Amino acid sequence: GLKTIAIVTGHRKLYAVTLDGMEAIDGHACYHLSLVPAYASPHLRLRELWVDAQTYQTRKLITDGNFTGSGVPWLITFGDVDGAMYITSESALKPVGVGEHRYEQATVSFDGVTAEPRPPAGDLANWFVTKENIMAEPDAPGGP
Repeated sequence: GLKTIAIVTGHRKLYAVTLDGMEAIDGHACYHLSLVPAYASPHLRLRELWVDAQTYQTRKLITDGNFTGSGVPWLITFGDVDGAMYITSESALKPVGVGEHRYEQATVSFDGVTAEPRPPAGDLANWFVTKENIMAEPDAPGGP
């Protein structure tokens, strides 16, 4: 039989969750879960999850909307960087409209993610690290 990955008790059932089977993601056996919100809410955006069967880390997910504020489904993929999972990309699964613009395809990728040292104990509130060009568009092919 299947291993128990969690026992959850809650006061409000936010999602109906079903197991759609097992799938390999980057060589990792993952549980493929479908989630249906119990009621309409812009905060209940999860639709599908692929959870590593060994570590229980999320390997990818589909959400109904993302930071753009659209109701377009987005595929979010995760990768391991120095033992921690980070988002590697977000791709729209349908065309995206932003203002007057319409994009048939949209992907946000997070390249060159590296681990940073933890802040000193007791100094979490005052510790913020940033680097130049932390959020920069990649150069167009053939030059800037």
